[in-house]
Amino acid sequence: FWLLAWLQTESGRAGEWPGMLRRLLGGDDGATALATSFPRRFATDGERELWWETGWHFLRRVHALPTLEAGVSRAELAVLMRFVFLTDGRDAVVPLAGVLAHAREPLVDAELQRRAGDLNRLLPALHPFYRNAGLSLAAALGARAAAAGAQAARVAAFEQDWRDAGELDAAASTALDALERQSRLP
Repeated sequence: FWLLAWLQTESGRAGEWPGMLRRLLGGDDGATALATSFPRRFATDGERELWWETGWHFLRRVHALPTLEAGVSRAELAVLMRFVFLTDGRDAVVPLAGVLAHAREPLVDAELQRRAGDLNRLLPALHPFYRNAGLSLAAALGARAAAAGAQAARVAAFEQDWRDAGELDAAASTALDALERQSRLP
């Protein structure tokens, strides 16, 4: 995977990456597809080895968290859980339970499905503080066809997980701030 990501990054305006992808998916041998798609860069074994090592060391040394930061996770979930609909001629924030009560309406159903897709792509990267809230929000968004009682239970589970995540985030920040203050003392 890292090599393909590196090649995509190295692809120039000439469209080398899409060409290589077409060749690979068309059944070409990997080395042949590489040499044909990137003709001025990977011509010899030595050049391929150099690019391989350079790409590997670059990607190995990139400092990135495997997850989103807590604040980013909180913000992403806040956007996905906030629904604004036209109500009585003006925009109004509608609670999740109210949205689910109208889940069978085509517009609402489409929006719930869109948000569920966005959330499913986001779930693996959520900060651990917010992972349970993300999972329970996904369950609530997926309760479109469930009975009202099941919808209410999923919304309640999400709301509890959301509160727990906020408390955990605040407690961790308080503890880290105290530790930092303590480490500054002579």
